[in-house]
Parts: sequence; structure tokens; C-alpha cells
Amino acid sequence: MSVSYCDRADLLFVKPNVGNYQKKNLILGWTSLGNSLYRSDATGYIDTLYKDGKELGATVSESAVTYADAGVNTDETFAVGDTTLTLESSGGADSDIVVGQFIRLASSGEKMLIISESGDDLTVVRGLFDTSQTQQSTNADVYVGGGLLLDQANEWTYDAYTDALFMYSSTDPETTMNVESGTDFKTMQNEAIKRASDFIRAYINKPILPRKGTKSADATGDTYEEIITRSTAYLSVSYLLRGEDDEEADYYEAKALNPEKTGWLDMVKSGDIKLWNEPTERLGSGVVSIISQDTSSTGAIIDTKGYATCEYDLILVKITTGGVFESGTTSPVQYSSYVSNAEGLQMQLSAENETVDGSHQSIGRGISVRFSEGVYVADDSFSVEVNGEWITTGSIKNAQAYR
Repeated sequence: MSVSYCDRADLLFVKPNVGNYQKKNLILGWTSLGNSLYRSDATGYIDTLYKDGKELGATVSESAVTYADAGVNTDETFAVGDTTLTLESSGGADSDIVVGQFIRLASSGEKMLIISESGDDLTVVRGLFDTSQTQQSTNADVYVGGGLLLDQANEWTYDAYTDALFMYSSTDPETTMNVESGTDFKTMQNEAIKRASDFIRAYINKPILPRKGTKSADATGDTYEEIITRSTAYLSVSYLLRGEDDEEADYYEAKALNPEKTGWLDMVKSGDIKLWNEPTERLGSGVVSIISQDTSSTGAIIDTKGYATCEYDLILVKITTGGVFESGTTSPVQYSSYVSNAEGLQMQLSAENETVDGSHQSIGRGISVRFSEGVYVADDSFSVEVNGEWITTGSIKNAQAYR
């Protein structure tokens, strides 16, 4: 499930300086390769690089590079451990083969970085990008990686196979600048929101429905009610702070959930705080879930009433005639409902083509529902789960009878 319960603006609302926490790692241990090329090993995975706090341009992924025949071959056997690759004499190396270029030898597939050039001799860094050093035969075709060339300031690439960062710089990165790895902050914030949303779904273990329905949504206009949106934001912020300020991360997490079970999510889980689609008696009066809705629909079932007269049922409520239901006009919207019988669930017609009027209207099994104002489309469908033997949940009783 890919639904997220808040957005990046919600993170700023609960933590205005959340942008200061970017989980960057300082890159050290630079080695000069010559010709303004530098290497740093054991950096850990890098997808975004920063220089003195500024994000550098994205590197070309080596996996996206197409290698093309440079029209020149090796001139002698290239043994394991050798770093000087000699090409066929042509009055100098081919013009496409330059310092900072990545190449591949056709005979073995080994990939290398050219770090210097002298006539037909190339000095290379070997065994890159998921390849290993292999003895090369003479007269092997040389292929050039298109689009992956380190010859301008701030150009870089990361090799996950060797866990090495290569960068072009006119000055030593170790002493003249701060180079940091990290993740694009928009991406990182959205990832934290997704993870928090996934955790909340598993933790509270009950339906979390969008707050749809004209004149029924929260004042903020958010898709989900505030208790869920805010809990997601606080938990997301705790993820972003973790590792940089664990004490503050604990503070934000505790607002959502904690060992004392006083967090907002703890109370939603226990039933001390009810979600909008949960009746006080939970399944006794029915719990609403959306089965399917047209993307243009804005109306929904927003309340239930009554007490289930059966041990259990899963009532289907389906819009049979769509339209706009609003105050001061005749409602064109109609619904039917289906209850169980001896043949199975949702088999027996209970209410047939009843006009939606905004009051509590019967759907069967002693249960009535109230529809919000809004747009309804034929075949919009809802389920109402009921249990006449419900058990109250809350701070004293914590058995959950809805599942």
C-alpha cells in the first residue's frame, strides 16, 4: 500500500528547522590520482554529493552508460596488477580516449578509469563497476563509455563495487573544501513519510480512511484527519533526527507512541481516541470501509447508528444512481444495500434504490448510515462491518473485536 498520511509541509509545521537535519557524511581520506582526479575509498553508498553545503550536479549512472568501440586496440598483453595499458601505435592515443574517461576492454569486459596519458600508454585504475582485474590479450578492442567523463570541476561518480568515489577537482578536497555525501532532502523527507505511514498502518491495525465528504472533511482540508496526519509528521521527523540528535528524536517519537502507551497512536490503537469512521461501540454500530470510488467522487458514508442484530455481517452499500447531493436541492443519489444469507456475504438485497437524504438511513441488520453531501458516482461501494457481540476497547478493556 502506497498511501502516505502527511506531506512535507506538515513536517515544517511540527519542526520548522527540519531542513537542518540532512544526514550528511563528511568524505575524508582523499588520494590524488594526478591530473586533478581524486579518489576516496570506503565512503558508503552515495547518490547525492555536496561541496561546501551545495549539492553538486547528479552523476551519470555507470549502468546507464553505453560503451562504443573507440577504433583502437591494445598493443600487448595486459597482466593482472599492471596499470599501464599500451595501445596500438597511432601517433598517440585515439582522440576519444582521454584522461578522466572510463573505458572497457572487449576481451574481458574489465572497466577502467584513465588517469594519465603519454603517447600510446594509458595509466588506469582497474577493476571498476562490478568487474575484476583479468589478464588481457593483445589486440583487444577498447570501448569508450559515452557520457561518463571526469574532466570538469565538480564532476564525480561513485562505484558501488569498489565503494569508491572519484571526483575531478583543481584543488585537494581533503584540505580545501568539505565534501559530503547524502540523499536529496526532498527524497529523504518523502521516504521518511512513507516509512512512518507504513509503520502506522501496521501499528494501529485498523482501517484509516480518507476524510472525504463535502462539509465533512477536517478544517485543514487534508485527506486524512489531523490525529493521523500529525502523528505521521511527528514520527517522520523523529526518523530524520535519528542519528544526529537522538534525544530530540525520542521526544518527537514519544508524541506519537511510547512505552507508557500515552502517544496519539497508542490511544488510537487502544480506542481511547476514535478515528472518524469508528463508532464508539466499534463493530456494534458498524465500521465503514471504502471498497471503490470514482476519482471524481467527494461524498462518503460519514456516520453509523444502531446496534447490530446479528452475530456478524459485512454489509455492502452501493450507489445505484449517481449525482450531486447538496442542501437545498432534490437529491438524485440512490443506494442499495446487501446483507448475508445462507449462501454467503452480501447476497441478499436489504435496501433497494433508497434516495440519499442526509439522515440516518437503514442498510439492514439494525444499522443505519448517514451520507455526506457531495458527488456520488454509480457503483461507488462501501462495506459496513458489524458484530452484535462487540467488546469495548479503551484504557480498561483492550480486546479489539473488529478484526
